[in-house]
Order: sequence, then C-alpha cells, then structure tokens
Amino acid sequence: MILALSTSCRIASVAVLDGGSVRVEHFESRQALARTLMSRVDRLVREAGRERAAIERVAVDRGPGSFTGTRIGVSTARALASALGVPLVAATSLGLLARQSSCASDSAAGPDRFLLVAVESKSDEMFVSVRRTNGRDEAGPLLVRYADAVEFANAFGGALAVGAPWRSELIPAPLDQIELAPSGWDYPDAATLASLARDTAGGDPRAVVPLYVRVSQPEAIEGHGPRLWAPSPVRIRQATPDDLDAVLRLEKLCFLSPWPRGDIARDFSRPGSHYVMAQTADGTVVGYGVVWFVFDRGHVASVAVDPEYRRHGVGTRLMFALLDACVARGVDRMSLEYRESNTAAAVLYEKLGFEYEGVRQGYYADTGEDAIAVVLPSLDDPGIRDRHRALRAALALKAHE
Repeated sequence: MILALSTSCRIASVAVLDGGSVRVEHFESRQALARTLMSRVDRLVREAGRERAAIERVAVDRGPGSFTGTRIGVSTARALASALGVPLVAATSLGLLARQSSCASDSAAGPDRFLLVAVESKSDEMFVSVRRTNGRDEAGPLLVRYADAVEFANAFGGALAVGAPWRSELIPAPLDQIELAPSGWDYPDAATLASLARDTAGGDPRAVVPLYVRVSQPEAIEGHGPRLWAPSPVRIRQATPDDLDAVLRLEKLCFLSPWPRGDIARDFSRPGSHYVMAQTADGTVVGYGVVWFVFDRGHVASVAVDPEYRRHGVGTRLMFALLDACVARGVDRMSLEYRESNTAAAVLYEKLGFEYEGVRQGYYADTGEDAIAVVLPSLDDPGIRDRHRALRAALALKAHE
C-alpha cells in the first residue's frame, strides 16, 4: 500500500493506493492542517480495510507553494516513513501538475506543445514552470506577477495553461491566446503522486526536504532563487505619423544611404505600407520596420535597430510584428533582401525560416555590394508556425534574464 500527501497548495489531498484501488480526499489546506492531517491519513487507511503498518511506501509533494503547507506535508511524510521503515518518494508540485496534464499532448497544438504550469506564490505572484508535452523542461520555476500574466502567456501562443493561478481574478485581461486546462487539474493531486510512487523506488526519508524556492532579499540580490519575470523594456507598436522624425533618425544612424525624408513621408501615407516601432519605457524609439504588401506577398523593405540596442532581440521582435501584420492582412508569403556582408541578418532570417531565392548583383548603389534575396514561402506552414512559436517563447524567457 502506498500513502501520498500533497499539501503545498490551497487545495490539499491525501491518497492511499492499494493494489489497483485508490482512495483520495481533497480538502482546504488552511483548515488546521497540522492538527488534522494524520487523522485524515488514518481514516483513509481504515476505509481501505488496512492498518498503518501495511504502508510500504510514502510519497510527498515537496513544493513549491505554501511555505507552511509544504513544511507540514514533508515533515509528516518523513516522520511516517521513518517510523515505518519504508522509503519516501518526493515529487514537486509543478511536476505533478505537468504529469496530470500529460494527456493533453494529442491536442491540436501537437505533441511538442508548451505547458505553462503554475502554483500559488504570494498574493500578487505565481510560480510558473515552462515545459513541453514531450517532457522537456524549458525554464522554471519563474515568478510571474498576475499583472504580467497575459503578456507572459501570449509569448507561448497555443500553450496549455495548467494550475489554479491562471483562473485568478487578478489577471487583468482574458487569456485568449492560450488554452486553460480543465479545472480538475488546478492543484497537484495525491492520487497522481501515489501512481508515480508505484513506479519509483524512493529513498531515505531524511534526504527529502521542502522545496523552498523563495530566498531572502540578500540572497535574491546575489542572484539566488527564482527570477521574477518581467516584460521586455522595449515594446513594439504600430507607427503613427508622429514617428516620421524617429524613422529618419534611425535611417541616418543605421544605413550608409538613408531614405530621403520626402520618400519616407510618402511611404508613411501609402495604404500598402505597414510600419512598426520599437520603443523604450521612456518613449525613446530604438528601432523600426516596414513591410510593403505587394500582390500575394509582404516584402520587408527595411528593419533598423539603434546600435546600442542590438543583440537584445529587438530586431527579431520587429520581424515578428511584421509577420503578424502579414497574417492579419491575409498574406501568406514574405520576401526581403539584405547585404551579402550582413551576417547577423543572415542568421536571423535563417532562424525565422527564410529560404534562399537568389542574388541581386550590385544591388546596393552606395558600395556596389550584392544583395541576398530570401523568401518565406508560407506563413501557414505547420513547421514554420512551430519554429516561430519556439522563437517567441525563447524571446520571452530571455526577457527575464
């Protein structure tokens, strides 16, 4: 018989697995947990027609989550396992939630879908682990403020969000770019933990300790503990007529032969042109991009990033904004040219899935340099969509570093 305890979250549970039969009780962890936990254990054991001495293995959820709940659960499990002389199996709350959602791998997003697994932290934050349905961990646990939850989730379009925090009223807007898992998966379940323990050997109870992810303020300053995720300090927005001077400044800063002011002004007002701007929190414009809609494709005419802000993902985010504009316009193909010597651009466009189309001999009049022409044949291709989803996620995770 296996006994499992999960007390790290608001809804706690105790389970007894005896042969193929499992008994589980769910309850509010804040209701006198220390005083009632053992009585709940003994009641389940009696309902199974067994005695406490029949327990052959104990399993415990060691957090992260509630400091008090986790401490009580782990200390109780350790004491029981030690007294009975049986091994103790430990799992994390986030790992249990991911295991509970493993059946979602056949969803429309495919077998390599993102999982955003969350448990409670402080009143205004949650712990989030970013995983894949194929079992791979991407990051975590991170601390995410409820106020930032929508922007964080949107970076993982099509993800499955697992855990009660995603239903919090503190989240300021609808989570319309991800899917919420069934409410039955909101909390780690001791029945899942018991099933896991059946196939896990366990070990010395003394080696199992609570997973207190939070650290003291001095430790946090030194870089220990989970990092608080924050949105990128550079935001991407659609351009307005007032951005003309900023575009002209970036043209002069970034290119040997900048566009004349008159050409930019005319292009700004052209219905087939779509401009996006990269702007810091203080309003400084540090990048821009423009795509021209020509028949069945979007042609990226220019992407410019202030040299002081390069290598921080700004160019990639501008490209994604232009890609999104093409999708919104119903355009399925994209094309562009870049200087043959621009190796950074070559790397970026290859990562985005652009394919070699040809060489434009002597394309750049200022130096006579050749241009490399590339094309993204289909924005709707499943492989391209998956590639872009992964790149957007990597950008979001990089933002908190």
